[in-house]
Amino acid sequence: MSRSRGGAHTSTEAVRGLSVDAYYLGVVREDALVAPANLFDLNPSLPLYPTKDITLSFLWDFLWRYDTNDAIYVPPGGPSITGDSSDDRFIGHSLSARVDWTPAPRLSLFAAYTYFDAGTAITNAGGKDVHYVLVGAEWSF
Repeated sequence: MSRSRGGAHTSTEAVRGLSVDAYYLGVVREDALVAPANLFDLNPSLPLYPTKDITLSFLWDFLWRYDTNDAIYVPPGGPSITGDSSDDRFIGHSLSARVDWTPAPRLSLFAAYTYFDAGTAITNAGGKDVHYVLVGAEWSF
């Protein structure tokens, strides 16, 4: 979203006109294909807990540019596609699935898959769909 969080911006964000709300609101996904800057984000999700040690998460994320003159940004905030590359707002949508397993109190294993279906704002600039896979482990000490 492009709303401010109580007006709190760093000088870099103020210069670029970016907001970090999406980071605070938790809309940043594992794939990090699009930075949460100058966009509208509809992000329904469904977490399931089949056992006390396993969490399944499903996410469907829809992204539109706030304005057709806005660039499309990638982390950590640089433009990937300029604002004059397309007159369309729709950036794309992604479908994600993630499983988290905690086999021991200090060990967590996880895997995620995301399919990003590039919208016209990206395909008109030569961009394509993305398949992203993540497998990881976390040991707390």
